[in-house]
Parts: sequence; C-alpha cells; structure tokens
Amino acid sequence: MNNKKLSKEQFLMRAFERLPNKDKGFKGFQTVISGFNDAFRDYFGQEPVPFLKAQEKAGKIVSRGKKGVPGSYVKLAKDVVKQSNGRKALDKMGL
Repeated sequence: MNNKKLSKEQFLMRAFERLPNKDKGFKGFQTVISGFNDAFRDYFGQEPVPFLKAQEKAGKIVSRGKKGVPGSYVKLAKDVVKQSNGRKALDKMGL
C-alpha cells in the first residue's frame, strides 16, 4: 500500500471507482453496506457524514436514503439522470 495518504476527495473518487457493482450497472454505492463509512472512519479517524453532506451541498454527489436501510446510496452528480416528476408520471402512464 502506498504510504502517501489520499485526500478525502481522492478517497471518495477511489470509492466510486471500486465499490459499485458495475456488473449490475451500478454507478454509486451504499455507504454502510459497502463498508465506505467504516473505511472512512478507519482511514481518517473522522465521521464520513459531514464530509458527504458538504460534497452534496457543493453539487458533487447526490445521496438518497431508503427507509429501513442504514446509511445512504451515493452517486456522482454527473451520473444522475435528470428527469422531471412530470416526465416520470407520463412515462408511468405510457404517454
């Protein structure tokens, strides 16, 4: 392992490169299930949530939670398909 420590941003980008199940087409990862949160704590000695919230506020990532599942699913903002709610409703209606 390289002795030079990654920055938090580099750590996050490495997580996006290596944690998603790309065989299933995923571009993001679940922070708890993937082990990201624990790895961040081990590597930096800090909680990951404030850093992730700051990255989200800066528009670099998008996160969403799911009821009953700990943590959140995060994606790079550039990988999120933008679609209006109206378009989603029309698609569901087959229109």
